[in-house]
Formats: sequence, C-alpha cells, structure tokens
Amino acid sequence: MSLRGNQVASSPQPSLARSLASLPRDWGRQGVCGVGMDTVKISDFAAQLQMPGSTFSQVFTAQEQQVASLRPAPAASLAARWAAKEALVKAWSQALGPLPLPLPDSPAIWSQIEVVSDSVHRPRLVLSGEVLAAFSRTCPGAMCQVSLCHEDDFASAIVIVSGSGANPG
Repeated sequence: MSLRGNQVASSPQPSLARSLASLPRDWGRQGVCGVGMDTVKISDFAAQLQMPGSTFSQVFTAQEQQVASLRPAPAASLAARWAAKEALVKAWSQALGPLPLPLPDSPAIWSQIEVVSDSVHRPRLVLSGEVLAAFSRTCPGAMCQVSLCHEDDFASAIVIVSGSGANPG
C-alpha cells in the first residue's frame, strides 16, 4: 500500500498474493469460538520465580526457558508466556460454553501449553499431552492465534480460538 497525495493506492506484493491464494477456502469464514486475555505484573512474577522452593518455573518447557534466558528481559518473556497459557485456558473455556474444562487441576498441564516463535518472532501455541488430546476432542479442527505484549511492568497476551465450534462430547 502506498500513499499518493490524498489517495491510497493498494497493490499487493506478488508474495502476498501467493500467500493469500494458499490459504484454505474457508479461512476467515470460521467463527470465533472463544477469546481469552491475561495480564501479568512482571515484577511480581519475577519475585515468584525467585522464591525459595518455588515450582513456578516448572510450568515452562525447556525451550521456553532457554528462549527467555537469551532475551534482554527474561522475566518479561516468561511473564508474557504465562499470560498466553492463562489466556488459552480462558478462550478454551469460553468456547466450551457452560461445560467445564476437561483437564485436571494440576500444575503438570501448564508445560503442555508451549509458546514458540517462528523465524520472524511471531508467537504460536503448541499443545501436547493431555492438553492436546482434550483440546482436539472438544474443539476439533479449531485454531488458536496468540499475541504477546510487554510494556513497562506488565506483560499481556490474547488468545483467539476459532473454528467451526466446540464439540463438548
């Protein structure tokens, strides 16, 4: 898109046109099933990570911890990832309507929700174990989009679960 005087001229790049042509035919026509958002105060989160005997770091995969350790602000990186995990649970719960989340209330589930980044640092969620099985069963074919943000002393994430709808069975 370029600006010419007061007019906006739009000319998609060839690579963008190819990318759009490769999307599934029903992309964008599937409804939003659930939206979740979470915000974490980074300084409080960092203090929790440092508490003696804290098992909070166990909610992150080895890859999440490694990526965070390479960032200028590791606690902010982990806080944003924690917010994403919480936001996924909220979005998934919303997609299920009045039904309860089909997971045990266990610390072990949190490391089965992983935030990874692609080559240009766009985050995405990767589910595994019990979480993947339960999500696939209750929201077959659904997709999760995630966006992370950290500014000043706060980290936030939003997750959108989209697809043809939840399958509570």
